[in-house]
Amino acid sequence: MAAELGEIEELVEEILIRLPKDEPGNLLRSSLAYKPWRDLLASHAFRRHHGDFHRTPPMPSFLRDWPELSIEFFPTTDFLARGPDPQHQYAVEDCRHGRVLLRYFDEDEDMPLLVIWDPMTGSETVLGSLEMSEKARSFASVICAADSCRHGDCHSGPFRVVFVILHQEEEVATASVYSSETASWSSSAVTDVGTFEDEVYFSMPSVLAGDALYFLLFRGQDVEGCSILKYDLGTSCLSEIHLSEEMQDASDNPILMVGEDGRLGIAHLFFFFLSVWSREVDPGGVVSWTQRRDINLETLLPTSDFT
Repeated sequence: MAAELGEIEELVEEILIRLPKDEPGNLLRSSLAYKPWRDLLASHAFRRHHGDFHRTPPMPSFLRDWPELSIEFFPTTDFLARGPDPQHQYAVEDCRHGRVLLRYFDEDEDMPLLVIWDPMTGSETVLGSLEMSEKARSFASVICAADSCRHGDCHSGPFRVVFVILHQEEEVATASVYSSETASWSSSAVTDVGTFEDEVYFSMPSVLAGDALYFLLFRGQDVEGCSILKYDLGTSCLSEIHLSEEMQDASDNPILMVGEDGRLGIAHLFFFFLSVWSREVDPGGVVSWTQRRDINLETLLPTSDFT
């Protein structure tokens, strides 16, 4: 009898795993129908099995970050995740590994605060922020901190937040790390970035490639002032990567990306041509940029789009 019950439980698990991944509401309704199913669906083993079976995680919704307004949540299925606390006007800093990193200005504290929001559970963790001058520019990124994690079901596990600040008067950039396991910020890593003759800003969210986070930094509107800040998660070191003259000539509005080999890459769109470059490091430690692909997007789109 016990063997038969075990076979039935395995059969139920296989059925539930095969429910369409883009309709997570089906799993929610199944958990409400029968308590043993709820226990099964809530287990880490099921979520790992579900992730392995479907390979890519579902996208039940997306966020739109409106200038001067709070974020807006757009569901793509009948599943509606719980939004963050509506009393604050949030801006999205980063999204990764099942978490959303938000920022809002706390009038009581008179400073910006960072918040980790879990869209699946609606839980929020206020991290606070680091003191910085009014002229400073900053950007933050969130990553999973679990060892040997495949990032299929780690939204409720430990995490780290890397907070990079550009200090205009000191002409340096600093990076501090918040750990959810210690609920504290680390000491800052520092690198020189030179004089800010023009407005300096981060043009896009960071990219995680290998064991490092990369931030695209612009000085003014010209690509000659573009560089990349690298924060090494293993060594806790912050450094700046300058683009070669060839790279600057080829790129008008570069975008950081992760290549198929997991290394850092840069994509550049010029009219209908997409150029993809990758960062190479030879055995001697010399870094260079190599153009990998040059794609004519016009050949991939329907002819009617151009008439």
